[in-house]
Amino acid sequence: MSRHDAFQFNRPYEELFFTTEDGTELNGVLFKSDSAKGMIFYLHGNGGSIASWGEIAGLYTQQQYDCFLLDYRGYGKSMGSITSEKQLHEDVQFVFDKLKPSYQHQQIIVLGYSLGTGLAARLASVNDVSMLILQAPYYSMKEVMKDHYPIIPPFILRYKLETHKYMKQCTMPIALFHGTSDRLIDHRSSIRLKELLKPSDTLILLTGQGHNEMSDNPQYVEAFIDILNRR
Repeated sequence: MSRHDAFQFNRPYEELFFTTEDGTELNGVLFKSDSAKGMIFYLHGNGGSIASWGEIAGLYTQQQYDCFLLDYRGYGKSMGSITSEKQLHEDVQFVFDKLKPSYQHQQIIVLGYSLGTGLAARLASVNDVSMLILQAPYYSMKEVMKDHYPIIPPFILRYKLETHKYMKQCTMPIALFHGTSDRLIDHRSSIRLKELLKPSDTLILLTGQGHNEMSDNPQYVEAFIDILNRR
């Protein structure tokens, strides 16, 4: 996707570009709600880019949260290529630092989906945010590799992305969501992660849900809204 190609979203958005310290340009999109209660910093999965992931923002803006999505290096309009796990984390932190001054820390929710869950857990573990939400999280990339080596991108296989270690350092409330029919990241990874949860945290298993399109699942939507209302 070219830098000059327009996104085809059915809601208003602000396109943002960030130039990292090594000169790489990263692309993100901020979907604004009518009356923002805060921001959801959304780290998407491996498949697709903002062009396809952007439609999920409607759920979150309807709950009066701005929703920001970032494309990793080599995804969508973001330039460069991913060369290390450290680089991935640094890019995410760099962009987060650019956005967070516009919100109070208690207004920021970090949300990760699939590949993005390890990145989200690490980001939350080293920043003052109000909540961490993980959709279809893995215990670590090593565990995913054991079951699904052929369909995991080769560059990802080099990285540990140890979600369980990052979660141990998170003091904010955590919510895990996982489909019981997920064939890419087995829901048993969330059951293992449940052992690390605090009394204020929760695991919600979505019966019959596969790996994709969780944000369209009515059970997820209802539970997510309930969690927001209880904050």
